[in-house]
Formats: sequence, C-alpha cells, structure tokens
Amino acid sequence: MHDIRFIRENPAAFDAGLKKRNLAPLSAEILEIDKRRRAAISESEAIQAKRKSLSQQVGMAKRKGENADALMAEVAGLEESLKKGEADAAELDAELTRRLEVLPNLPFADVPDGTDETASAASATSASRPRTTWRWARPPARWISPPPAGCPAPASSS
Repeated sequence: MHDIRFIRENPAAFDAGLKKRNLAPLSAEILEIDKRRRAAISESEAIQAKRKSLSQQVGMAKRKGENADALMAEVAGLEESLKKGEADAAELDAELTRRLEVLPNLPFADVPDGTDETASAASATSASRPRTTWRWARPPARWISPPPAGCPAPASSS
C-alpha cells in the first residue's frame, strides 16, 4: 500500500508514476479524502478536549456542592457528536485504505515510458543486437564422474 505522506509531499511524482502504469492521476482525489479524514480527526480531538475540560468542571462543581446538571447535559451532548466524528473519521480512513490498497506499485524513475516492454526504446535497441555466444568454462574435475568401465578417459585440455 502507498504511503499517504509520500503522496502529500510528492503528488506530481505519484501521478507521473501512475501515468507510467497507464492509470489516471489520482493524487487530487486521494488528498481530498485525506484532507476530510484529517479534519474529522481534528474535530473529534477538539470535542474530546472540550469534554475533558467540562468533565473537570463537573467534578469541581460537585466538590463545591454546586448543581452541575447543565454541565453534565452538555457533556452528554458532546458524547453524541464525538461518536459521530469518530465514525466519520473511521469511514474516511477505510475509504482511503480501499483506494490505496488497489493501486499497483509505482515504477522506478528510470523505467522507460510505454504500455509494455515492446513499446520502450530500450527494448527496441536490445532486440536488434546480435545474441552473444558464451564460452562456458570446463567444470571442475570433482564434478565429472569417472567414465563407465570399458570407455577411454577424456583427454585433458590443459
């Protein structure tokens, strides 16, 4: 799966890599989902901070013997919005993960453009070169089994 930080920092390089794989640029869509996800997370964290401070105020009011019903009602109202915000963040996180996990790996920067190996300039030049014939070295003597009985031993080429 792709790293969202890389896409945030290098959206053009991410789209160029997708283009080499013959895919449409997706960084704008992915970054929009990520932006909404991060906003939902920030909102949830802000609600949590407000709930925590109100809960502390409720505790202080109860210690002083004051009525804290209004503060407790406000805390209860924040619980619902907190659950909604966390659900939104989880939904957007799942959507982002779904989008990123189906994308293929990006090719290296030195990979030539083309739909397949026949379309690139590198493959066209390598196909026109003659095949090199290799002279293999003689295997070590320990790899050669002795000749069967009644057959002459091979001549040494050294």
